[in-house]
Amino acid sequence: LFGAYDADAVSLRCLTPETRHALLTQGVDVLHISKLTSSLVLSYLKTSPYVSHHCAAPSNDQLDWLNRFWRWVDHSTWNPEVFNSIYLVPTTQGLQRPTDTVFDTHAEPDMMGLLEELGVFVLHPRVDAQTRGTLKHLVLSSNIHALLRALPVSLNIDLTEEQAIQITGHLIRHLPSSSHKYGSISSDPILRSRLRSLPIFPIMTSYHNNPITNRISIPNFHTVRGIDPASIPVLPLVPSTSWINLRAISQDILQYLDLNHPSPTSSNVMQELMLTHFQSQSPKTHLAFAQYLVNNFRSVPRGTLTRLASIEFVLARDGQKRAPKDLVDPQASIAELFPGASPFLPDTSQSILDTLVKHLRRLHLLVTEISLHIVRERIRFISDGHASEELARTLINFINGSRLDCRQLFDSTISSDMKWIPTPRGLESPRTCRDALSHYRKTKLFDEVMPLVKNSVRICFELRSVFSWDVEVPFLILVQQLARVIDQTEPSIEKIRDIIIEVGHRKLKPPELNELQTLLSNKKWIPTREETLVAAPFVLLSGESLPGVGFCSVAFDSSVTSFLRKMGCVDRPSKEIILKCLQSLQTLPATGRPNEQMALDVIHLLRWLPPLTATEHAELVIPDAEGMLRQFDQIYFNDIGPRACLVDRGSNFLAHPHISEGLAIALGLRRLGLIGIDTSANDLDMGEDLITTIRTRLREYTCSQLLLEFLANASDAGATEFDVLLDEIPNYPDKSLISSNCRYFQDAPALVLHNNSVFTDEDFQGILRTGIGGKAGQRNTIGQFGLGALTMFHITEVRFDSINIREFTNGAYISV
Repeated sequence: LFGAYDADAVSLRCLTPETRHALLTQGVDVLHISKLTSSLVLSYLKTSPYVSHHCAAPSNDQLDWLNRFWRWVDHSTWNPEVFNSIYLVPTTQGLQRPTDTVFDTHAEPDMMGLLEELGVFVLHPRVDAQTRGTLKHLVLSSNIHALLRALPVSLNIDLTEEQAIQITGHLIRHLPSSSHKYGSISSDPILRSRLRSLPIFPIMTSYHNNPITNRISIPNFHTVRGIDPASIPVLPLVPSTSWINLRAISQDILQYLDLNHPSPTSSNVMQELMLTHFQSQSPKTHLAFAQYLVNNFRSVPRGTLTRLASIEFVLARDGQKRAPKDLVDPQASIAELFPGASPFLPDTSQSILDTLVKHLRRLHLLVTEISLHIVRERIRFISDGHASEELARTLINFINGSRLDCRQLFDSTISSDMKWIPTPRGLESPRTCRDALSHYRKTKLFDEVMPLVKNSVRICFELRSVFSWDVEVPFLILVQQLARVIDQTEPSIEKIRDIIIEVGHRKLKPPELNELQTLLSNKKWIPTREETLVAAPFVLLSGESLPGVGFCSVAFDSSVTSFLRKMGCVDRPSKEIILKCLQSLQTLPATGRPNEQMALDVIHLLRWLPPLTATEHAELVIPDAEGMLRQFDQIYFNDIGPRACLVDRGSNFLAHPHISEGLAIALGLRRLGLIGIDTSANDLDMGEDLITTIRTRLREYTCSQLLLEFLANASDAGATEFDVLLDEIPNYPDKSLISSNCRYFQDAPALVLHNNSVFTDEDFQGILRTGIGGKAGQRNTIGQFGLGALTMFHITEVRFDSINIREFTNGAYISV
């Protein structure tokens, strides 16, 4: 064995057994023969070719010698570790040291070449069993842990599909036992990285019903997932993820590659990953996934479809990508709301796009029903001037035909000021128009300021409620309507009446009432019974009507009447209004024709006047007997009846016959019967109160003193005759009475007392001075104070004085 390294070496095999025995037992002491030691052998080997590494496969001679060497070592008592530094282990790729990792593939000879391809050392197949037994550091090919550690740091090999399959099969066979014996590989970063570095894994890069698999290594930072393309025919492209085709390798390998994903990927997980990274997928992947969902529609979770509907991946007709939930199905009826290249319709111009839309339609992900979102968007679109009136009509029709809850229609994105409702004046907003059913069909309350919706457009109850068209007309609109109507050339009395009734039945706040008062000041706005309009000061709430002078009555209920009263209407006009009215009548152009109705109405006004000042009296106009209005100082009150023709009144006029004596007195009209009489001295105080004076005298004088008192008066007046007449004749004619009120006294009995003395001015002044009398200061009369005549009020209520005046024109006597 070592003869080639030592010429003096003697091979014991060449000697007889006896000689070998003798040399071994006595040769050392007798012949000075040295036995072969491990140190000497080591010195031999250090001079041999085995002292250095050899990359070439060992020759047959080397293999024979090495087999003999290791058998010899096995039979010796030497420690084999003495030779650990010498390259004495034959591999298929050269010689290795006994301590180097060398795999024994004796039990799996088919793996020898594969392990060589992986760059590890494999024991030469000609090494005999005894040698293998001697080499204690040999590693079985089933030791996957050792195999992974022995792999080169950088593997640059190109395996065939068959080789890769064999290696993966080898790994899968022995990984369980190896892991059981040496520990978990997946929890050891180095071993896991070495395992992943093998270019043997069937990695799927992408597929759409046709898997594309390549045998490659797995980056250390990748997530590893296994997938069965038969059950999951679509693969999402996920960053830093390697998909292992479980049709090409056992799923058992997964637990060693990624501890977090030891099981095959389920369809739910695939869907989750697909949705998470959906926007980064290719259009073909989008289509494949949609097809997958269609094919498995019943088993697909609703949440998956909901999430897909919210992902922006569908190409719209404006070239932008949008989510299915934001796109309208082109075949749905509501697509009519989106004309042209609408961004809310999907693009179907290409086959792949059209197919995708069909899948989305089958998945019910596209919009097919009208919604508040669509309504709001279309309203914004229409109000921005991008659409015709026809689109607005179509939108309203869709709302009417749906069961859409429109209560939340107006939000931060849309207001009631947007114009989208068709009217004859164009598009209007819900605030600026109404339909014929609005506000309880009271169109006369708003139609002048609010255009009505076109007859061809029907607004449903729900929309009308949202628009607040089903409530009372807002006060502001009522005010605007009233202002618009009363400013028209021919105002509609019917509309004004309806507005007043509406306002009158509301409880107006003070600011609202003030607004109306400001608006309607000096305007004719109140409808009368005569179907005319008058200003508030000329409305009579008492029911009386004086149309000839502009004062009219109205026909409203108590609520409206109360409102009108707050607006300045009264039961009767004030003094200022009456005077103003009369002054305005003075300025009217004279027609030359009497107006009887005006005359009667003026008289009615005059009756309502309170006491006036002298200046106010002078400004009055009084109807004359012909019904013409005259200045106050041109009128005389006819207090003498038919005999008025006998009085020369100059250019003055007689008052209208409907002016009563009481009214004439109240107005201070001059009396026709006093023409030519100076009454300046008669306008004096009668002394004490007349009633008080009469009451006092009746206590002082008895009824029996009546005739004696009048007899004394006749005597004091110088009369020579005194006559007493009792007149009990009934039914005297009453046409010539000074006042019609005297009729009642005309029918009663009368006591006539007469004397033939002359009635002087002093006598008349005495009558006026009731409390003093006409005989004050006279000492030659029977009655000192002339007050006894008041005893007549014991028997009468009326005193009448008849005086005869001699007219020299015809010699007749006239009673005045």
